[in-house]
Amino acid sequence: MIKKRFNQVLLLLVFIFIIVLTGTVSAVTYNCTDCTNCTNTIGNASAGDIVRLNESIADASATCIQFDGKDDITFDCLGNTIGGDVAFHMDYGIRLLNTNGGSNANNITNCNVTGFFYGIQLYSSDNNIITNSTFSGNSYGIHLNMGTDNSIFANITSNNNALNGLYLIQSKNNSFTNITIKENIQYDLYLSGIDVCQNNFSNIQGSGDRDIEFYNYTTTIEHKTVSQLVLCEADGSTINNVTIVGSDTLGNNALYSYKTDNLIISNINSSDNYDGIRLSDGDNNTLINITLNNNAYIGLYLERTHNNSITNLTANDNTQQGIYVYSSINNTFINGTANRNKDGIKFDFDSQNNTVSNFYLEGNSVYGIYFLDSGENKPEYNLLYNNVFNNTDNYHNSTVLTNYFNTTETVGTNIIGGPTIGGNYWTNSSGTGFSDTCTETNGDGICDSTYSLDGLNYDYLPLTNPVCVESWTYSAWSTCTTSTQTRTATDANSCGTTTDRLALSQTCTVEPGGGGGVTSGQPTESHSWTEIIPDEPAEMIITDPEIDLTTITITTTEIVLDASLTVTAIDVLPQADIEIGLVSGSSYQSFKIETTGITDENIEEAVIEFKVEKSWVEGEEGIAEDISLYRKQDKGNQWDVLSTTFVSEDENYYYFSATSPGFSIFVVVIDLSVCNNNDVCETENGEDESNCPNDCVSEKKGFFEMIKSYLWTGIIFVLVIAIGLVIMVLRGKESKRLKQMMEYKRKK
Repeated sequence: MIKKRFNQVLLLLVFIFIIVLTGTVSAVTYNCTDCTNCTNTIGNASAGDIVRLNESIADASATCIQFDGKDDITFDCLGNTIGGDVAFHMDYGIRLLNTNGGSNANNITNCNVTGFFYGIQLYSSDNNIITNSTFSGNSYGIHLNMGTDNSIFANITSNNNALNGLYLIQSKNNSFTNITIKENIQYDLYLSGIDVCQNNFSNIQGSGDRDIEFYNYTTTIEHKTVSQLVLCEADGSTINNVTIVGSDTLGNNALYSYKTDNLIISNINSSDNYDGIRLSDGDNNTLINITLNNNAYIGLYLERTHNNSITNLTANDNTQQGIYVYSSINNTFINGTANRNKDGIKFDFDSQNNTVSNFYLEGNSVYGIYFLDSGENKPEYNLLYNNVFNNTDNYHNSTVLTNYFNTTETVGTNIIGGPTIGGNYWTNSSGTGFSDTCTETNGDGICDSTYSLDGLNYDYLPLTNPVCVESWTYSAWSTCTTSTQTRTATDANSCGTTTDRLALSQTCTVEPGGGGGVTSGQPTESHSWTEIIPDEPAEMIITDPEIDLTTITITTTEIVLDASLTVTAIDVLPQADIEIGLVSGSSYQSFKIETTGITDENIEEAVIEFKVEKSWVEGEEGIAEDISLYRKQDKGNQWDVLSTTFVSEDENYYYFSATSPGFSIFVVVIDLSVCNNNDVCETENGEDESNCPNDCVSEKKGFFEMIKSYLWTGIIFVLVIAIGLVIMVLRGKESKRLKQMMEYKRKK
């Protein structure tokens, strides 16, 4: 019992001792009035002490308040201002340094800091609390650099700073609540470095009194307008139909993605800001339908980011580059414009194997495309093709760097509407660029010569406006009136030129003629080809109703360029009758086939298909098999009959096909001089020795040939008689022998 009382008394004495001791070491409050006084007071204070600024400080020319490794100090400005000289040299309004392990667990409150390079900086200092303060009119309002774990910023304003309102470098696990950071010249919120995504933000208001949204986790964001959007390690997020609007007057902020992969960003408008979109240190992102115009710095900024796909991008009227690619590899840009910037696209520092196609790069004030050599890490091996360059200086290569300016030549509509995809279109505002003035001869829309950009880099397939190849078709000739016939012509390619167009009027006379309705007006039809490939038949279909040819098909032995055929119905029928040796009226229609670019030597085969009126054949008392096509040889009056095949018939016409070795004058005839093969030369039917040699033996046969013919006939007759007699004798002898045998058997 006594021992228990003793212990209770001892505990009471210890408690009283602690109370007395605590009372003797309570916090001390100090007052200060200027930068030096306050810094020294903080330096001499002990943990738990309070230092108060009793009056405002103006025009400080160097760092003002320093916590040089001090811990657990409360600095209360009591609402007073700490003002610098606005010279913006490297100074600090309030600075917490990393001396002796950092300035930790301090409490700074009720301060207004302005006119310094850094309003407040925490450098490798942790667990500090900054509340109820304003850091405006500096270069950087709040600057956290390294460490700063678990620092708390609450009820803070950081506005109208010349660079950034809040800038975090390698700082993590900080809490920002009820923060206003707006109308800062570049970014209201900017961050970079290791672990910087591991911070917490809530209720952050940015420029234009619009929200700043910060995500460090996978999210979906749609149908929003924000002052600034920051994605930090937000892999796999989807951003759609979002508008970024920073300050209404300054042009600040951006959509800023940092260390984020596999984003899908679509239908974004980030214009009139500082940057449009900035992608840093994240890969495999997809951007579709992006508008980034009139930004104060860069439209699309790629920084150490790889394997991104950017499609349908508009990046115009930005102060620096439409697209800036820094140390970024294997990115693809398809379909877009980068016009009226300082540079359309700039590749810098080890940016390699990027591809740009289907872009318009026009009206940029310095360069259309700019490759900047930053030393050992060079922007090389990038591919640009099917783009339009229209700038005062389309291309600049700061040193000798290798890049590529055309892809493999491919059939397809290119960026200027030509038929071939290859290189780029190089022009200028006066229309005197390489692509405007180069020679192009075959209609493929590729310049005939290579474009040298700097003696090392070449566009081997520069684009140009293709030569238009006229392709004329003609209507039938009109009725011959007042000695004139007319027709209309249509160019299938709408070239707007008439270089290859045939005559649209001609003189004529009305005369009675042979079959087929041929008139002296000479109906004509033409067709042209840009190229004919061997073993790929080229076909001309004849539509003129006065020409009874239907189709001409040509197969060549070699490539033929710029070829054409012209078919004209001509009136050579009487002369043809005489030369061919046919009776009058057996010719149906004659025509001439003229060529350009094609010769008999490079024709492998020409097939001519034609038709003949049934009524005409019947009037000539013939049948379809009597029809033949004759060709006149180029020299002399010799006509050659062509292999002619009956193909088909309809109600009004027989249809035929004939093969010809070349082209000249042709005539369709009904050949009634059919050889009867009866050894009778029927001259009244048109048979003669030239076309019926079996019937019409030459009358110049000699006497000995006739004797020889008769002699052989006699010899054959005598042999037949002799053979018959031998057979009869042999049969008689055999009959006698049989009778003798029968008689012998009977007697026996």
